[in-house]
Amino acid sequence: MAANPVLEAFGNAKTIRNNNSSRFGRFMQLIISHEGGIKNGSIVAFLLEKSRIITQDENERSYHIFYQFLKGASSAMKSKYGLKDLKSYTFLNPKSVDVNGIDDVKDFNEVMESLKNMQLSDDQIDVIFSILAGILTLGNVRLIETSDAGLTDAAAIHNEDTELFKKACDLMFLDAEGVRKEILIKVTIAGGNKIEGRWNRKDAEVLKSSLCKAMYEKLFIWIINYLNSRIEPKEGFSSFMGMLDIFGFEVFKNNSLEQLFINITNEMLQKNFIDIVFERETKLYREEGISSAELKYTTNKDVISVLCDKGRSVLSYLEDQCLAPGGTDEKFVSACVINLKGNEKFTPAKVASNQNFLIQHTIGAIQYCAENFLLKNKDVLRGELVEVIMTSKNDIVKALFEGQVIEKGKMAKGSLIGSQFLNQLISLMSLINCTEPHFIRCIKPNENKKPLEWCEPKILIQLHALSILEALTLRQLGYSYRRTFEEFLYQYKFVDIAITEDPTLDDVNKCVKLLKSSGLSESMYKLGKTMVFLKQEGAKELTKYQREKLVEWEKCIGVIEAAVIKQRYRKNINENMESLVRVQAHIRKRLAV
Repeated sequence: MAANPVLEAFGNAKTIRNNNSSRFGRFMQLIISHEGGIKNGSIVAFLLEKSRIITQDENERSYHIFYQFLKGASSAMKSKYGLKDLKSYTFLNPKSVDVNGIDDVKDFNEVMESLKNMQLSDDQIDVIFSILAGILTLGNVRLIETSDAGLTDAAAIHNEDTELFKKACDLMFLDAEGVRKEILIKVTIAGGNKIEGRWNRKDAEVLKSSLCKAMYEKLFIWIINYLNSRIEPKEGFSSFMGMLDIFGFEVFKNNSLEQLFINITNEMLQKNFIDIVFERETKLYREEGISSAELKYTTNKDVISVLCDKGRSVLSYLEDQCLAPGGTDEKFVSACVINLKGNEKFTPAKVASNQNFLIQHTIGAIQYCAENFLLKNKDVLRGELVEVIMTSKNDIVKALFEGQVIEKGKMAKGSLIGSQFLNQLISLMSLINCTEPHFIRCIKPNENKKPLEWCEPKILIQLHALSILEALTLRQLGYSYRRTFEEFLYQYKFVDIAITEDPTLDDVNKCVKLLKSSGLSESMYKLGKTMVFLKQEGAKELTKYQREKLVEWEKCIGVIEAAVIKQRYRKNINENMESLVRVQAHIRKRLAV
């Protein structure tokens, strides 16, 4: 909990619908000891929205930490890191600097305290803020077009920004000349010979942005790993309690690849919810031979198929275009339109652009604009830049990329952002499926970010879309209580102990007789092949009946106990009287002598 200010500062941002929106997924584990107490913990972060580091939509902000840093830093810190006015940074939206209800200066002080509570040294904290300053500074370095190496749009650093570029690299503890070469000079291999050319301005901007995003993402992960090293168990464990905190479905005016990934994640979580709440339920009924009212629910398998299936889905066609020579966003959308024609979950958008398409999601139709889809999906830091980073003289900076696979030349399918995303998602689902999950379904009451304001039509749509109404129906019609015969008899043995302790009956017949003796309506329970099933109301009635029985027994025990005490008291009096008579007789005898 002490680290939460840091996690929110680096992972949360203002969006148009939430002033403190989590822009990454977080799976927290609390390790349970054999005695049942909390022993240790760990945090796994995934799906950080990297694009927010360099650009934000209107009325949105980048990550909180940048605003906290620039507003809350002391004069000495600002001088040390060469900080400027917040509105002067290209990577920050100048129109969304202040947010109602957020005090960036106060939050910065909490972050600094939290970093110290995490036992980070002053040197480590210095590296963190130096890298943040370097990212902002590199964002202000302008790239221009020049005529060189046969190109009319060859990239070059603006003459006025040469020192600024060096300052940015120094702040990130990187060799400025090495970085300059990798974002400006293009090296190709022909006939075993290296041929140097120039990146065009657009490609150089992508490389510069990729470096900034990678540095931020790796810094965020390093902070979390450092935290884990302080709280995670030093040995294996078998039991844990986990909590998944992740963004919900997102629908903006402009929905890009980030929203597609977020919404795919939510579709997978919705499928997991349906599998556990509905499909496993009906499967168990069939296996136990239990007849029940027909459960009606809507699955989302079709939309997941059109989004993620191998070979014939939106993500597979995106990967194909990313790996194909001359692939474009338009060709990607065209491939989807041709190959997914007739699929009711995918339709081309009815607009004058061939970059738009609609997906019929669980919560309704969402339109996506595929502009820069390929660019974002290939947003992987080039191996050559990773090699430059690994020459850093700062151990922390090198540790950020420790274990990073260095890929050069042609991009492999597995290195694409979409592939990495799906692998993370599959791992997350596998982890969830090995647990006994419970679901907290969050409903957004209004679009105005105001408390106690209810938009009933919007709420009703969410109740239907998220299968909440179906789950409530299942709760009412289904049998929420299910235990093996042995477990049931142990839990309710005091309903009629004469039955549960009868050695002539097997467990099945004991259960039958026990349920009948309780007077519970037959509509409230079913006996399967190995289990007893009770409706929620039936379980409550049976528990109440057993409690009343125990109260009666307590009264009887009280009467018996009082009678026993009374009898003992009388016995003691009688014994005392007999002793007294003997004593009196003995005294009289002595006096007579």
